[in-house]
Amino acid sequence: MRKLNLFFLFLVFIAYPILFWNRMNVVNVNVISLAPNWSYLGGTDSLGRDYLLRCIQGTYLSVLISLFSMMLAHLLGFIIGSLSVLKVFRVSVWLPRCIDLLDALPSYLVVSVLALFWQSLFRNMDLIIKSIFSLILSISLVSWMSIARIVRLEILQILEKEFILSSKLLGASFYDLIQTHFFKFTINFLKTSVIQHLPHFILLESFLSYLGIGIIPPYLSLGGLISEGWKLAFIKPLLFLVPSFFLVLISVEFKRILRSLKG
Repeated sequence: MRKLNLFFLFLVFIAYPILFWNRMNVVNVNVISLAPNWSYLGGTDSLGRDYLLRCIQGTYLSVLISLFSMMLAHLLGFIIGSLSVLKVFRVSVWLPRCIDLLDALPSYLVVSVLALFWQSLFRNMDLIIKSIFSLILSISLVSWMSIARIVRLEILQILEKEFILSSKLLGASFYDLIQTHFFKFTINFLKTSVIQHLPHFILLESFLSYLGIGIIPPYLSLGGLISEGWKLAFIKPLLFLVPSFFLVLISVEFKRILRSLKG
């Protein structure tokens, strides 16, 4: 079953775009609003573009933006979470409270306001670059708090373990502890946290694009395609169902990868 699933993903996300790359975003007035057929497996949209290719392109964009957002959020979360255990200047007291306060804010409301702010700040940039930068910054700035909290708790648990105390008694320096213990913790944490949080980042990006403050046409992510398809959901339901299926598919697949890593 797993091999069959991987073969299906290969056909959809790699083989099909390679075979029909010359159709990408190509307008063809002769094939407007076609139903799915052997030539166009996902049918065509109102401009005659291959809709399955558009959904694959939207998936690539959503995953790419989510990956960069996740990398920035993990970097911020890991640095701030590590600093929150320091007892210098009572950092271990007030910094965790600041993290909890920021995490209590409604993320979907804050990310929408931040996206509009960054777009207005980068108004002189190219439209597609501006939208990508605003999405990455907005999503990462509302997502690092939960990562910082996890990092802080994990570090506190490690510091209380007997082998850490024994290493300190034997004269191990702070650099030795980082090299032998915390580096291993970092690798294990990132391996599971990246896969675990990626569906959340994809949903945040799709939410912004659905509202129209994400990727702009003609390059649309899954949220933008779902928003476009919803307008014609009762006339051509495939325009809404196909990108929704892709959104569910990639979320489920990353959850499966996480379970396999834990196993």
